[in-house]
Amino acid sequence: MKLFQLSELSHDGEYKFYTAENMVAFMDKKHQVIDSNITIKLTLYEGKSKKEKAKRTDFNISTSLPYFFVNEELKKEIESMKINAEFIPVDTSDNRNFYLVYPLNNIEIIDFKDKDDLLSMILDGKFNFIRDINLEGIYLFKDPNLVTDTFFTEEFINIFKDKLKGAIFNEVTQ
Repeated sequence: MKLFQLSELSHDGEYKFYTAENMVAFMDKKHQVIDSNITIKLTLYEGKSKKEKAKRTDFNISTSLPYFFVNEELKKEIESMKINAEFIPVDTSDNRNFYLVYPLNNIEIIDFKDKDDLLSMILDGKFNFIRDINLEGIYLFKDPNLVTDTFFTEEFINIFKDKLKGAIFNEVTQ
């Protein structure tokens, strides 16, 4: 079993990306299961250096870690696979159709002794996982002990690795 997360290096690639506003307020309401009238706003990061300004704008996925957004085409493909996720429309500064992907699968998979142990894993970026959990047919999920982070299965990575433009994934299994 291999699991992956979005990498902080995603913004160092060849594509531009969005920066998010209102994420904390929106997610606070979402985690409390309160309907929110807050709209997430994404602003295209134009860059400061000549190299950053020259990056490509034809990305179909953008990250504002630990969250990620997909365009209409990628959304349709993910939906056609019956992946258990909610797609929340967002406003973008360049008027493209993008969606926050909010996984609905919650699987307790992180193996930790106490909250200090979990915090240590988060800070190190290395997790211990319960090994005997069947993830067949699961593509992405959250652990209820770490509700902001999304984990991606190897199956998801294999299906989408050549289709995703704008994200880099790190393996987090040891």
